Amino acid sequence: MKLLSLLILFLLVAATVQPVGAAAQLDWNVPTGHFYSQAGGAPNVGFVVSNGDGIPFLDEVNRRGGPSAIGYPISRRFQWRGFTVQAFQKAVLQWQPGSNQVFYLNVFDELSQAGRDDWLRSVRSTPAEVWLPGEDKMPWEQVVAGRLAFLDANPAIKARYFSVPDPITLYGLPASTVQDMGNHYAIRLQRAVIQQWKVDVPWARAGETTVANGGDIMKESGLLPSDAIQPINPDGTNASILIPTPSALPATTPAAGTPTPAPAATALATPAASTTPAPPPPLAFRDPPIQQIPKPGAAKRVVLDPGHGGNQIGASAQLADGRRMLEKDVNLDVATRAAAVLRAAGYDVTLTRTVDANVGGPTLDDDLQARIDTANGAKADVFVSVHHNGIGNPAIRGIETYFADGRPFSDDSRALATILYQQIGRQMAAAGYDAYPRGAKTDSLAVGAGDHFFVLAPQTRTVKRPTLMPGALVEALFLTNPDDAKQLARNEIRDAIARGYAAAIGTFLAGRAPRA
Repeated sequence: MKLLSLLILFLLVAATVQPVGAAAQLDWNVPTGHFYSQAGGAPNVGFVVSNGDGIPFLDEVNRRGGPSAIGYPISRRFQWRGFTVQAFQKAVLQWQPGSNQVFYLNVFDELSQAGRDDWLRSVRSTPAEVWLPGEDKMPWEQVVAGRLAFLDANPAIKARYFSVPDPITLYGLPASTVQDMGNHYAIRLQRAVIQQWKVDVPWARAGETTVANGGDIMKESGLLPSDAIQPINPDGTNASILIPTPSALPATTPAAGTPTPAPAATALATPAASTTPAPPPPLAFRDPPIQQIPKPGAAKRVVLDPGHGGNQIGASAQLADGRRMLEKDVNLDVATRAAAVLRAAGYDVTLTRTVDANVGGPTLDDDLQARIDTANGAKADVFVSVHHNGIGNPAIRGIETYFADGRPFSDDSRALATILYQQIGRQMAAAGYDAYPRGAKTDSLAVGAGDHFFVLAPQTRTVKRPTLMPGALVEALFLTNPDDAKQLARNEIRDAIARGYAAAIGTFLAGRAPRA
């Protein structure tokens, strides 16, 4: 009996460990289905797709063409308006027990009902819904013919729509006319958006068409429940990574989703040979950036904080031409450019420093407190600290943003950090550089559990007077990475980063009340 117990223990332990040589595997079979790590947000974490409880999601994924057709899973199963659903990058599957069938959820109809149309237009450059005159009284065949006629305005978009075997099932019907969105044309469908680009962008050439992923957009909008998008480890436990659930605008209806717990022992099997070839990683910021800075409303007071200055250099880079690029100088230059864009749009902008000097002193704490005091004194509606990164490992690169949790306005700060991350990344991509996506995170992930960056922190023994408004800290690129540093030396990239700040801040403040 003792020998049998030891054998069982050995098998259980062995089943949770990837064998040597399996590090490159991204998905594998598990007792209840198939485990996918491709969209988990970190190595070796992800989601299970299964046929559990008589709901054949895994069979349907395979029948419909696998991840190449509907993307990788980005959520667990959860309940949405009384139905079991699971989100994938390109679509959301919905089980309807009355007919014992799996259907695609009409993602963009759901976003409309949740009040996200303004968000879709400003953040995702998505046209508003359009209805046929008298549509509610038309027979179904006439509705289909009328909506499909919307495609006739753009032959390239029409061809892309009909390039799949069953476009109405995959994409749904057109839900808008073809509209000019600035650098591209777009048509809104019930489950996706098709775009045709007027100009070359990093992910497409002028004239080419792309399809925006409906599942990813629903996740980005903040409609998916936070528990549902929490990845799991291969042992079935929750992965210890932060998955932001952003929304640039608050929901006007309560969230409809409640998560379904992950099935027991979902990922205890040793990974078998991957059944799905790993695709090349997609561009992280391939969607078009906001082109027009929103005009200010009642909330329009902005404080930008160029990090470091004076005897605080921050990170640095040695450029190929022999020049030394200092973070404190880059921070001030980018913040000054962002302030100019915001002021031109009508915002009241205060910079915590306008020259190469400390803001306060003599200690670093005094300097950081002075920056907070500037923001509070200006009665700022938003506070953003402008930084660029540095680390000992020159291979590490990319953009990341931070917010503080545990504060009265942490949800707003999270939304701000997320839209800054999106817009700065997208503006750089549009300017020709695809920054590595490091995410929007709580600042405690950078400085340790329970701790915060000084300028974002609540009142503590060292932070005597904390900020009184939503805030975020941005690390746009790494000066210590040769590729990032080379891009930061370009005026075009600094302008793009500045536009990203301005577009994000303007969008965040839209519709908000000013701070008293």
